[in-house]
Amino acid sequence: MRNVLKALGYTVLVMFAIAFVFNTVSGRRNARPAIEQIPDNYYVNASTFDYRKAALGQYSVGAPFAFTGRIVQLFDDSQARMSTKEIGRHEYSGEEVVLSFRSKPQLIEQDVAEILARYAGTRKYVTVLRAEKEVPVFDVDSYTHIPTK
Repeated sequence: MRNVLKALGYTVLVMFAIAFVFNTVSGRRNARPAIEQIPDNYYVNASTFDYRKAALGQYSVGAPFAFTGRIVQLFDDSQARMSTKEIGRHEYSGEEVVLSFRSKPQLIEQDVAEILARYAGTRKYVTVLRAEKEVPVFDVDSYTHIPTK
């Protein structure tokens, strides 16, 4: 009887050890990468982007840009679609880009924001009308909400 209890105790201990190792390893695999530090002067020479070049992937990944636009849609808690073609004072339509934030942005749909971001290539998606669209993607380092009223 003693040997059975001893074996049962070892089995439970081994199972806890395996569960601990599994959770630790799987937690590291799903963890977000460490946030890289962007130098203070990184955006000093940032320019606005040419939409056509960005959509065709003609910019280097990581190139800094500063631009303004209107949030069209927020999704996945940390991404947004933004129209960047200015058609009037604080009015934007077309030339949409996808913004990827590090955490949920404090913005809502229809907000106008100034963005400091790095070019991250392009992304294809299917619209509600089942058309395939490819748009530029930017990793946002900083944003400022611009009140419009």
